Amino acid sequence: MRRDRPIISVGIAGPLGNTLLDGRMDTGADDTVFPERYAASLGLTPVGAPIGQAATALQATTRLWYAQVTLRIADNNEHREWDAVVGFANGLGRPLLGIAGFLEYFDLQWFGAHGIFELTVNANYPGI
Repeated sequence: MRRDRPIISVGIAGPLGNTLLDGRMDTGADDTVFPERYAASLGLTPVGAPIGQAATALQATTRLWYAQVTLRIADNNEHREWDAVVGFANGLGRPLLGIAGFLEYFDLQWFGAHGIFELTVNANYPGI
């Protein structure tokens, strides 16, 4: 069985570096969360960071810590870049692009019959 997913390449930058990752957009996720294994190379640490908790769809909980980063998406025609507070968590396979920090700035339309999506910047976008 085929499972199309709304995956997009997203750049994340911290004080010491940046990386490009494929993230999954999720309108059911409150937060935007990145795998903790990328934090050190970005110059980010959980020491002194705000701590939170997230629940999965199956109600399992996991610890999050938060940091401010710069996010960037681009295609062949345009790019968007903004500062965001995102969570970091252990055990996450790929970034989860949720409402806070990501989807709050875009309108997402999913074309299920074709397995594609369209993002349109909205009035909340704080762009750099």
